[in-house]
Formats: sequence, structure tokens, C-alpha cells
Amino acid sequence: MQKIYLSLILVFLLSFTACSGVSELVKKPQVKVSSASLKSFSTTDATVNFSLQLNNPNAFAIKTEGLDYALNINGIQAAGGKLTNSINLAAGGSQTLELPVRFSFNNIKNLLPEILSSRRFNYKLAGSIHTRLLNVPFSKSGNLGL
Repeated sequence: MQKIYLSLILVFLLSFTACSGVSELVKKPQVKVSSASLKSFSTTDATVNFSLQLNNPNAFAIKTEGLDYALNINGIQAAGGKLTNSINLAAGGSQTLELPVRFSFNNIKNLLPEILSSRRFNYKLAGSIHTRLLNVPFSKSGNLGL
């Protein structure tokens, strides 16, 4: 009976170390929000353009399967969404993805007097790029002027 337990423990340890060896071979792609700019501003809504820099540190290409995101304005969720576009990241390559995020002032109507008087607002964009094997989170905070 002890031999069975010992064998099971040995199999478990070997499978655990084998998995960690694979994770060392496959490196997680990096996602950085490199810039944010106010694209448009009207009486009903605004659009902020975010530039995402995607880097593939692996020796093989990676195909993304889309992304999801949420945009907070002064701490309140103003927009969220998903993109289903796939992107092919070349081995060792990088690519910029432009993400226009439109939000309605109706979602943040309680904040409008403060935003209009200061002519600035704080934002936080957070989300995740999806690949077949894993999700890669990203986040960026800052402030923009009107």
C-alpha cells in the first residue's frame, strides 16, 4: 500500500515539474497601453483612442482571439466591450493595436459638472487579450484634458 502512495506522489511530482518546464518554454506576450488621446467630444458622448503595444517574446508566432476591456472615468465604469479581431504576432515581433472607446455622457452624468469645470478627467482602461492558451491582462490609468 505504501508503494502505491509513493508511486502516486512520484507521478504527481513528475507531472508538476513537466508542466513548469513547458511554461518556461512558452513566454507570456506583453501588452502595454502606450498612449491615450481624446479623439472626439460632443454634447452627448466622447471617444478616447488607446494604443496597445503587443509584444511576442517567443520564437514562434502567436494568434490572438480578441480582447475585452472596461473604461472607468473618475472611478465609474463608462464603457466596456469586446473585439473579436484576431491578430497574428510574429515570432519576436511587436504590433500596435488602436482601440477607439466611445462612451456616452449618460453613463457618467453625475460626473459631468466636475469634468466640465476642471476640463480634465481621470481614466482607467483595463482588459485582457485572449489567445488559445492564456489571457494576457493590461491596464493603464491617467488623465486627459478636454
